[in-house]
Amino acid sequence: MLRSRTMRTLSAVAVAGAATLGSLSFGGPAGAVILKIKCTQLTGNFSGMTTMTLSGCTGNTGGASMPITPALTFLESGGTVTWVNGKKTTVTMAGTGNETDTDAAGGSCPAGSSEIESKGTVTADNTGSAPVGGVAKGEVCEDLSTANLTLEPLSAFKFK
Repeated sequence: MLRSRTMRTLSAVAVAGAATLGSLSFGGPAGAVILKIKCTQLTGNFSGMTTMTLSGCTGNTGGASMPITPALTFLESGGTVTWVNGKKTTVTMAGTGNETDTDAAGGSCPAGSSEIESKGTVTADNTGSAPVGGVAKGEVCEDLSTANLTLEPLSAFKFK
């Protein structure tokens, strides 16, 4: 009887210890949260209903945006990105076109393309992933023969 009671007590202590350890390993300091949305892919087209879609996105986005229309207006003055999970991030943007720069990281738009470098400020966000007042930026290539849009190689569209 003594032995079985001791075994039950030790088992209860082991379970309690494992639960405590589990909660510690999954917890973390509140300051460890990093506010940023980073999208690694952009697809779209400037012909017809100019649209673009962001995908490969981190943060509380569901992984991608709904189509952003009109794309050129968004890149030049901003607007609201609706994410596939229904959350939204609103930005003001200013875009410059026809750039032919080569970034330090080695990325530049392919020959036969023009670049729109767009940079602005996050003005509203309910994802909890993009800080209001933070930077929004992206470098977009437009293929001049097809009007297709992509991100500049080695870059990402970021809200941080």
